[in-house]
Amino acid sequence: MKSEVIYVGVDVAKAHLDYALQDQSGRLSNTAAGVAGLIGRLQKLGAAVHVICEPTGGYERLLVEKLNAASIRVSVVNARQVRDLARAGGRLAKTDRIDAAMLARFGGVFAPKPTAAPSPTQNQLNQWTAQRRALSQQLVSVQNRAAGWTDPVCRRMARAQQKLLQNQIGQLDRLIEQCIASQPALACRAACLRSVPGIGPRTAAVLVAAMPELGQIQHRQLAALVGVAPLNRDSGQWRGQRRISGGRFWVRSTLYMATLVAVRFNPQIRTFYQRLRDKGKKAKVALIAAMHKLLLILNAMLRDKKTFLPA
Repeated sequence: MKSEVIYVGVDVAKAHLDYALQDQSGRLSNTAAGVAGLIGRLQKLGAAVHVICEPTGGYERLLVEKLNAASIRVSVVNARQVRDLARAGGRLAKTDRIDAAMLARFGGVFAPKPTAAPSPTQNQLNQWTAQRRALSQQLVSVQNRAAGWTDPVCRRMARAQQKLLQNQIGQLDRLIEQCIASQPALACRAACLRSVPGIGPRTAAVLVAAMPELGQIQHRQLAALVGVAPLNRDSGQWRGQRRISGGRFWVRSTLYMATLVAVRFNPQIRTFYQRLRDKGKKAKVALIAAMHKLLLILNAMLRDKKTFLPA
């Protein structure tokens, strides 16, 4: 017989953790001491425990790290799916306590797979690439505002901001490059990715940092994870336009820019894209399909540990 699994929902906030298990609920601080207290309670249950939480911009990292270290299964699940389950059950109110209870119920209904804790190096790379992305967005914002300044003081301050942001982005680029180069496994993955026309140092770094699953899962799973799998929109005799949705948007946006280069300089992707255009497909539809194909090529290359070979 399989041992019963107790699903525990934990709603993570910056300052506190709300938990719900069976008929119990409570609140603890989102600190090392608070997480240790929660782990202590879970270990006293004397049964298999599976914690369910949502991504909260990094506030869940401590919880996931400590639970994995304590050999307690934990899954970081899509917040929208949990909310949809609550609405389906008529739970329209939303509080931290309700969210924790719905997370526990989500676990019982869907039994999601555990989320593996990233290695210290992977975690560091994730934070560096996330910070670089944030700084790049700030730089674009500053440059856009500066284009309309006529006051010399504002223009001088904008130039100083741009220089500071550019220096910080350059510093992160060096750190990311050094980190990848210092790890043979990561350096090998990056070199394999960069052998593909259209994949430059920045795209390779993002894929190495944010897509550790690349080369280890099936194509369909990967397409859904990145959000490039077309979703059907059909009802009766009506056939709607397929659209992509969900997934890791920052990976998808990086891959989109790489695909723009690949349709010009990568023979396989260029031929595939042009064939779709010749069939009358819209440019954006053909480009998304090319992005999907590029992702599958990268997945197969890392799976087989081979560099790019033009067709």
